[in-house]
Amino acid sequence: MNSVTLPLGSISIMDKIDREYGLISSIFGKAGGRSRNFVGAVKLLLCNRMDDAVSVHQILPMSSDERFGLLGLKEGISERSLYRDLQKVGREFPILLERY
Repeated sequence: MNSVTLPLGSISIMDKIDREYGLISSIFGKAGGRSRNFVGAVKLLLCNRMDDAVSVHQILPMSSDERFGLLGLKEGISERSLYRDLQKVGREFPILLERY
């Protein structure tokens, strides 16, 4: 059995913001289109920015399965999906900003 160390600060902040205010789901919920894990991927990207600040290419090797589960990603996510979701956020930024 391997021990896993997770930075829980950013994960708990994401959960608290989403649970108490519904902010992440209300802003990013409809922007995902057909993507099943869009909100979870956005949470992963935000947590990466708060904790590790590594490139998108390095997020998956540095993250554990436990972290994915805590962020609401039910199954594994591919690097291509992360890049697609990041592209969707950038493309729909004016709409997302208006929702906020």
